[in-house]
Amino acid sequence: MATGITEQEKQIILQEHNRLRQQVATGRYPGQPGAENMREIVWDNELAERAQKWAENCQFRHDPHRTLNRFTMGQNLAIIWSTAPLDPNDGDFPSRIQNWFNEVQKYSYGDAWSPKTGHYSQLVWGETNLIGCGFAEYKDASKYNKLYVCNYGPG
Repeated sequence: MATGITEQEKQIILQEHNRLRQQVATGRYPGQPGAENMREIVWDNELAERAQKWAENCQFRHDPHRTLNRFTMGQNLAIIWSTAPLDPNDGDFPSRIQNWFNEVQKYSYGDAWSPKTGHYSQLVWGETNLIGCGFAEYKDASKYNKLYVCNYGPG
């Protein structure tokens, strides 16, 4: 099993989140209003440690224990799998983050939370300013998997 993220990946995760959030905040994304309260995302080691531990559970489901002393955290998950070994170039954090953001196509401003747009709404939630992510690559009984986990605070 391969786990963890590098310092370079950490910077890419921050850059991608802030780039996409900036597009929405400045009203540059069609159909989405600008945001006056959109905060810049910074790395949080506690969120990252929890994300990494959750990724190492090798389960594609949300962590049911997401309440911290500081706040309740949000969580985005993504998985890539294949019955054949995955190439190192198969999937990366920028493409997972972009996929989460692409749910904007199903989102109408003012809608209540929906499982169809939950990744997007978490990514651009104005009050969120902390993130920590984890990664695990593993083989289970039938397939090879890459699991991506990002925790957000407040969520």
